[in-house]
Amino acid sequence: MRDPRLAGDGRVVLGDGTVHETDLVVGAVGDIPNTEWLASTGPVSNEVVPVDDRGPVRPEIAAAGDPAAFPTASGVRRIPLWNSVIEQAKVAATVLLRGPATPSPDFRTEQFGLTLQVAGHLQVTGPPGYVDGAPGGPVLLRRAGTDVAAAPNYRIPAPRLRGVGLGVA
Repeated sequence: MRDPRLAGDGRVVLGDGTVHETDLVVGAVGDIPNTEWLASTGPVSNEVVPVDDRGPVRPEIAAAGDPAAFPTASGVRRIPLWNSVIEQAKVAATVLLRGPATPSPDFRTEQFGLTLQVAGHLQVTGPPGYVDGAPGGPVLLRRAGTDVAAAPNYRIPAPRLRGVGLGVA
């Protein structure tokens, strides 16, 4: 469906009539997990389903995806990134079928010529250390004392990046 606010000729017309000239429009939409259908079952808290670090809500119930909120160093948080959701589902299924496993969230994105891969539970303070590369080029970074590794414009398979974050690769 076409958005009527996009004039189609390099202009964006806002609701108040303001016109902006543009070559590119990028839209970003937040997400709110649909947990209404779970409300009467008990595991929902503040529109999320709190789980342990492997996905179980209880021994016989696991959650993955948008509603699942995992314990992190920054508190209980959702990780609604599509590749992380796939890994969450794999780990939750493994836990239900075989017993404990520990996930390491990761994501990869390409925007405006920059490729960024990150693995681990993101921290908001402190500088990372360089594992490989130097400022201004492709680099492999690791935050000491955490499981976080990042690879801006650095080609590395996701399993190896998770290993770098854990200090084993």
